[in-house]
Amino acid sequence: MFGPIHLYKLFRKGLLALLVAAATLVAHAQIAQTPLLTQSGRVEPNLMLIFDDSGSMDNTYIYQYGAVDGSGNGLLGPSGGTSIAQYSPDVNRLYYDPRIKYKRRINADGTYKVAGTLPTSSFPVYFYRNSSGNNVPWPGGSDGATASSYFGTSTNPAYTPATGLLAVGATAGLSYPNRVSTTGVYSFPKFAARDDCSGAACTLTEERQNYANWKLYHSNRSDLAKTGLGLAFQPQGATFRIGWAKMNADLDDNSQVGSGVGLFTDARKSAFFTWLYGVGASGSTPGRKALDRVGQYYQRADNSGPWSTNPTTATTAITSAAAADSTHVSCRRSYALHMTDGYYNDSFTLTSVDSADSSTITGTYTVGGTVANRSYKYTGTVADMNTRMYRSTTANTMADIAMKYWVTDLRTDLQNRVTPVPATSISEGNPSFWQNMGTYAIGLGIYGTLAQTTTTIAQLKSGTTTWPAPTTNNPSAVDDMWHAAINGRGQMVSAKNADDLTEAIEDMLEEINRVTSTQSGVAASTLSLNTGTRKYTPNYTTGAWIGNVVASNLDPASGAETSVAWQVVGSVTVGTTTTNYNGIPAHGSRKIIAWNGTSYGEFNASNSYVMAGSPTGVYGASTNLINYLRGDQSNENPAGARYRPREALLGDIVNSTPVYIGGAATATIAIDAGVLDMDYEKLPTGTDGRTTYRTYINTKAARTEGVLFVGANDGMLHGFRDTTGAEVFAFVPKAVMPNMHQLAQRTYAHRYFVDGPNVEADACLGSFPCTWTNLLIGTAGAGAKTVFALDVTTPMAMTTTSAKWEIDPSTSGFATLGHVLSDVQTGYTKSGQWVAVFGNGYESAGGQAVLYIVNLNTGALIKSIVVDNTGSNGLGGVRLVRDANKVIVGAYAGDLKGKMWKFDLSSNSASSWSVGLSSSPLWTGPATQPITQAPALVTHPLGGYVVAFGTGKLYQTTDVSTTTTQAMYGIWDSVPFGTTTTPSGVALNSTSTLVLQTISNVITATQVITASNLSTSTITVNYYSVSRNPVDWTTKRGWYIQWPNSGQRVIYPPETLLGRIVAVDTMTPISAVADDPCLQTNRGRAWNYVIEALTGRGPSTNVFDTNGNQAVELTDLAVSGYENTADGRTRYLRNTTRSTGLNTVFTPLSTQQLPETWISCSTLGTCAFVNRTWRQLYLR
Repeated sequence: MFGPIHLYKLFRKGLLALLVAAATLVAHAQIAQTPLLTQSGRVEPNLMLIFDDSGSMDNTYIYQYGAVDGSGNGLLGPSGGTSIAQYSPDVNRLYYDPRIKYKRRINADGTYKVAGTLPTSSFPVYFYRNSSGNNVPWPGGSDGATASSYFGTSTNPAYTPATGLLAVGATAGLSYPNRVSTTGVYSFPKFAARDDCSGAACTLTEERQNYANWKLYHSNRSDLAKTGLGLAFQPQGATFRIGWAKMNADLDDNSQVGSGVGLFTDARKSAFFTWLYGVGASGSTPGRKALDRVGQYYQRADNSGPWSTNPTTATTAITSAAAADSTHVSCRRSYALHMTDGYYNDSFTLTSVDSADSSTITGTYTVGGTVANRSYKYTGTVADMNTRMYRSTTANTMADIAMKYWVTDLRTDLQNRVTPVPATSISEGNPSFWQNMGTYAIGLGIYGTLAQTTTTIAQLKSGTTTWPAPTTNNPSAVDDMWHAAINGRGQMVSAKNADDLTEAIEDMLEEINRVTSTQSGVAASTLSLNTGTRKYTPNYTTGAWIGNVVASNLDPASGAETSVAWQVVGSVTVGTTTTNYNGIPAHGSRKIIAWNGTSYGEFNASNSYVMAGSPTGVYGASTNLINYLRGDQSNENPAGARYRPREALLGDIVNSTPVYIGGAATATIAIDAGVLDMDYEKLPTGTDGRTTYRTYINTKAARTEGVLFVGANDGMLHGFRDTTGAEVFAFVPKAVMPNMHQLAQRTYAHRYFVDGPNVEADACLGSFPCTWTNLLIGTAGAGAKTVFALDVTTPMAMTTTSAKWEIDPSTSGFATLGHVLSDVQTGYTKSGQWVAVFGNGYESAGGQAVLYIVNLNTGALIKSIVVDNTGSNGLGGVRLVRDANKVIVGAYAGDLKGKMWKFDLSSNSASSWSVGLSSSPLWTGPATQPITQAPALVTHPLGGYVVAFGTGKLYQTTDVSTTTTQAMYGIWDSVPFGTTTTPSGVALNSTSTLVLQTISNVITATQVITASNLSTSTITVNYYSVSRNPVDWTTKRGWYIQWPNSGQRVIYPPETLLGRIVAVDTMTPISAVADDPCLQTNRGRAWNYVIEALTGRGPSTNVFDTNGNQAVELTDLAVSGYENTADGRTRYLRNTTRSTGLNTVFTPLSTQQLPETWISCSTLGTCAFVNRTWRQLYLR
C-alpha cells in the first residue's frame, strides 16, 4: 500500500504464467509444478473497476510533476514556458518516447489490433537538456526552461544516449534528432526495450512504425488507459469476478454500475473489452461520489448483488429493495479499483470516519476442526503508531469513504469468515475478517504534495507528518486518493505510460489473487520434523512463492507447542514484545556451494559454469543475475534491471523433507542431541569401522550445535543453525542450474527446484581404516532429475569439500533416472560396500522401472536392476531389509503399474544381485492402483515378512481429480532372501487368498485441546474402527483394506511403531471433497489409522486418547483411526516423559493437535525402543 515503492516490491506476473504452466502440465500429463494440495477450494474475489470518463481523459499530455497549468482549466502540467515541453518525453510522459516500444492494443482473444499507419510528415522529439548542454531527465518543478534546453546543435546532438541505455550489441555513437523525417536513410539508437528493431540500430521504418503505434493507441490519456488495461486483463483467467462502471455516465448520473460483477470467463472477458474500448470522455471528475457508490453497491445483499453466487452482470442499480440472502459465501473479498487522470472536483459530505472509533466486529474461524473467536475495533480517536497512518480529522475526504467501507461489516447477515492477510516487511497486511471493500487506486501521471515512499509512511506513523486537508482541483486530492488506498488496505500507483499501467494492474490482480489463495489456507504447513523438544515446520505462500521455517519449542509431557524458538523470516509478537527474524545473510556473505564444471566452488559470478543453460539478455548469466540469486535485491526496483521482486529471500518449501543434523548446543536439546544412531556396532566382526562406531556417535552428540537442512524452490538446499535460524550453508545442485534464471523473470511461473526428500545417513568411507561420515542424501523431487550427497559431519563448518557427488540422467549409467520423490535408503552390503539405494522415479526417458544401487562414497553406479522396460512406469519408494548384523540383504519397492517387487541383495557379489521370487512381482494389483511409497515390513512368526503398502499417487495435476478406489495390502513373503526357487502361491495377483478388513462408519466424539498460547477449545473429531477379522495362515497369504472414500489414497509411506503396529496416513484432495470453501480445508481430508501390520486388524485395546486427558482409559473410544486435515505427513514422536513399562506413548505432531496414540506393551510383549529409531522410521 506504499504506492510506487510497494508496487515494485510485489511479486509480479506470476498469475498469468502460472495459468499457462498449469495448462501445459495438463496437456502433457507431466509432473505438477505447483502444490497440488492448494489448487482448489478458492472463492473468487470481486473487483469493480471505476473508469474515469471525464473530458480531460482526451488530453494528450501527462507531466512528471504535478502543478496547475495557470490557465484555469485545472490541468496538470507546467505553469509556464514554451509548448516545446509538450513534445518532450522527459517532461510530457504521454508524448512519444523512442526509448519505449509501443505495443498495439490487444483483443480479448489475445490477437492484436492493426498497427498504426506510418506517418506521412516528420515529427519532433525534444529531450530535455540542462544549461551545460547535457541530456538529463527533466528535474521537475516549474517550467523555466528555454527552447535551447531542448534543441540540439551541430556540435551538440539532440540526444546521445548513455551506453547503459542501449540494447546489448546496439550500435554506439548514434544520436536521436530533434525531428524525424519520413524520407531518407536513417539509423536511430536502439534502446534496451526496443526489441521491435531487428538490427543493432533502429531503421527509419521501424521508428516510424513505433511512432504510428503510439499515435493510434497511446497518445491521449484515455487511449493509454484502454491499451494498458487491455494488456493487463487479457492474459487473466477466471480467478476473479469483475464489474465495471464509468465515473460520470454510470455512478454520478444514474447511481448504477455499468455491469455487475461476474466471473472473468472468456465470454465475460469479451464483454469487458467491448465496453472498455468504447468508453468516451466528457464531463467532470466526481471521484469521491464514484467510490462511495461502489461501496453502496457492495452493500447489496440480494441475489443480484455482488455477494451472490450468480450475481447479475447487467447494468444494475447500486441498491436494491429485494430481500437479503444469508446463504451467500461468507469469505469472499471485494475491491474497488479507482482509475483517474485528475483531481476530483465533486461536492461530497461525510463526517471524518478515520478519526472515529468503529463498532466492534466479531467472528469465528475454523482450522482443522478447531473453532476460535476473534474481534476487531478501529480506535481512530487515539493517535498512536497503530492509527496515525490512517487517521485525519478532515471530513468529506476520499480516505473517509474508503475507511467507511473497509471498517464496516457490509453483510451483517453473514458469518465473518474472511481470512486476514498477515503483515509483511513491505505491506501492512489486511486484518479484516468481515465482508468489506478494499480500495486500489491508479493515477495517470498525477502526483500529490507527499512523496509516495516508505519514508513518508514512517513519518505518518510517527506523527512527524500528517495528511494535508484535501481540496478540489488541487494536488492534495491526489494525497487523499493515496490515503484512501491505505485506509482500504490496498495500494496506489501513478502510471506514466501503458507499460506502467499494465504492470500496476497485473500486480494488483496478483495481490488480490494471493489474498484469495490465503483465504483457503495457502500459508500451508508442509512436512514436520521433531528432535525431542523442538518441532520444525516449513511452509510456503502461493503467489509470492516465499517460504519460511518455524522452530517451535515443545512441552516435554504433552508435545504441545510452548513458544517459537526462531523462524527464518517474519516476526513474532509475544505480549508487547515483537521479535523480527531474518535468517538469510547479506548476499555477499552467504556460503553457497555449486558445481563449476570441474569441481565444487562458491556460487558467484566468477564461476564460469554456474549459470550454464541461461538465455542471453537481461536474464542471461551475469554478475547481476547471480547476485540476485544470492539475495541481492538492488535490481528489483524500477531503476535497476527489473528482476522479479521478492517479498522474502527464502523460496517456498513445499515437498522437501527437513532433516535435523543434531548437536547439543542448548539445554533444551541436550537430553537428546538429535543424532542418528544406526547401531552399526552390530556389523559383522572384522568389518572396518565396527569397533569405532560408538565413539563416532558420542562425537556427533558432542557437536556444539545442530543444523536443520531443507530444500527450497529458490534453487538451493539450505542449512539453518538451530540456535538462531540463521543460514550457515546453501547448496545448488548442478541439475537445477539451467532453469535458475527463471527465478529472476518478471513473468516467473512457479516451478520446483530443490523440492525432494532428504535423509541422514552414517557410513564408514574411504580406504582402511575407513572414516565414519555423517551424510545427507537428497533429491530435487519434482524439480530436476537428480540425487546428491553432502558430508554433514561438521554441519556448522561446511565447505566446498562438503559436496560429495551428484548424479543426473547425463551421468554414466543413469539415463533412466527420473524424478525421485521418495527417500534414498543407505547401508552396508555383504559385498563390503556402503551404498545408496533408490527407485529411478517418474517421467524418466523410456519410462522404465529401475532399482539403482550406488556407491555411497562416490556416486558411481554399482548395479541397476530393471523390473519393467515396457514404458509408462517408474519405481517408487524403497524399503531395505537388514539382517541381525545390520547388513543389507534385500529390498522391496512398488511401481506405477500396481506391482510390488522383491530384490535379493544377499549375495557377496554385486553382480549377483537380482529381482527376487524368480523375477516375478510379490504382488500384481490393478494398474489403476499405483504404488509410489515404500512399504512397511514386519516379521512373520512363521518366517519371512509381511509387506504392508498402500496405493495411490499425487504428483500430476490430473491426480487431483482421480476417484479410483485405492487400497492397503499386507502380503506375506515367506521366501527367505538368498533362495533361488519360489514356491507356488507366493507371488499373488488376486485377493482370493487375502482377508478383507473393513472400516466402520464414523464415530463422533469431542475433545478439549490446548493451543500453543495455552487457550483451550473443544473440537469434534470423527473416529473410525477397523475390523478384526482373523487371518488363517494355513490358507491365506495376507490381508487388504479398500479405502471407503472417493479419491482416498496413500501418498506417504506407512510406518511401523514398535515393530508390530503400522501407522497409515491416507488423504483425499479437495476436488473430491464437498467442503464449505470458507472453512480453510482446501488441502482436502485425511484419515490416519493405526492397525496391526501382521493381520490388518484394528488394535485389540484402546490406543487413542479420544477425550484429551493425556491418558488412555476404558472411557476412551476403542477406535483405529480418525479424520484430519490433509496438511502433510503426520510425525509420531515417542513421548519419553510419559511412556512406561506398560505403555509406549506416541504424540502425533502436525499443524493441529491430534489424539495421542498409546500402544500397550502387554499386547506386543515388549516396549523396547531403539535409540532414535523413530527418526529413521519416519523419514519420507
